[in-house]
Amino acid sequence: MKTEPSGQRIPQLDGIRGLAILMVLLWHCLAGYLDLNREWSLWVLRVLNLAWTGVDLFFVLSGFLIGGIMLDYGRASNFLPVFYLRRALRIVPIYYLLLLSFMVARWAGLPERYPELGKFFSPGPPLVAYFAFVQNFFFAAAGQGGPEWLSVTWSLAVEEQFYLCLPVVIFLVPRARLGLVLASLVLATPLLRIMLFDLPPRPGYADYLLMPARADALLLGVLGAWLMRQPAIRTWLEQHRAVVYGLLGLLAAGMVVLHQAYVGYIAFSMMAGGYTWIALFYFWLILTAVTEQRGPVAFLTRRSSLRYLGRISYCVYLIHLVVPPLAHAVLLRQAPVLRSWTDAAVTVAAVAVTLGLADVSWRFFESRLVAWGHSFRYHFDQPTSSGPAPQTSNTPGGAPAAMPRATPESACCRPPRT
Repeated sequence: MKTEPSGQRIPQLDGIRGLAILMVLLWHCLAGYLDLNREWSLWVLRVLNLAWTGVDLFFVLSGFLIGGIMLDYGRASNFLPVFYLRRALRIVPIYYLLLLSFMVARWAGLPERYPELGKFFSPGPPLVAYFAFVQNFFFAAAGQGGPEWLSVTWSLAVEEQFYLCLPVVIFLVPRARLGLVLASLVLATPLLRIMLFDLPPRPGYADYLLMPARADALLLGVLGAWLMRQPAIRTWLEQHRAVVYGLLGLLAAGMVVLHQAYVGYIAFSMMAGGYTWIALFYFWLILTAVTEQRGPVAFLTRRSSLRYLGRISYCVYLIHLVVPPLAHAVLLRQAPVLRSWTDAAVTVAAVAVTLGLADVSWRFFESRLVAWGHSFRYHFDQPTSSGPAPQTSNTPGGAPAAMPRATPESACCRPPRT
């Protein structure tokens, strides 16, 4: 019986994950705390008005890594139990600790003791919905994102639901036709968003939160994984860097247009085409990174600082909307806002504490669970032609990114507020 080989680490993917969490931090802990009555705040907000698309980058990266694992190990005799066991060990423990922290904080009377934290304990779905990863359906039905303490978890729900559905596509579609099927599903997603746009109680909100309406980003990641397993396509991309960067520049120009004309998370134009364009840009950014050893994108994504952020990003993602608000409430008796140097100092210190807690979590908790998960190996009754797949998490802060020679979680941003 054949067991899985070890994957080769691709440092660029760690850096891409780090870039995604950096964008989320800039959006939530800088742009999200601005006092919009000040002129400079409006300028900063304008500059950062696409930083929230770090969630889309997480989605594409998730599809790329998880799709690669399924493509390479899907024929293992024990694939599904091992795959879902590894996913559970990577995602569930620290996520359930976040839910427990919310329950303890509410039981301890923090909402009454610190009224400044009111919206962090606002009414929302029953806790069982969070434990079952279906809170995004409740958010969409209510037209609001529940308590902000847990608001970022909608993207984890989207990814978990995708993990349950993707094997149907991977296992039932012939491998030779998989690329065409994935591309067709990507093109169908904005049409679905258009059809769902007017769903009550809030037009566009279900589009933003529900997995089928966000599947284009995840499916593009899977398509990227499939392309990287076509030797002729990979070789062509490696040898035609001018074309690769030319297309990246074209997609980046579209991002500039979206940046300048940005009309909001849930505007019709974003649902009709904006989100797919964003996903295409990040899809091509990932392919650019993994098909070069030298070059501007590889240089950026190989930076040790970004790779470090990528390593700890899952915990950062889960707690970055908890620690800074607590710091502002306890130390300054206010909701998080940036009006003074004192506000800025508390915010910077709180983000540093967030990073420190995430570092400790990775070193002493998460990495050990990842290692335990990888002690459960895939087994093949017959040798396969597939190369080794990534032994990594696609979620924010997964294990070191790897892929064959040929993970927010995490996901990311909180739902827009009412």
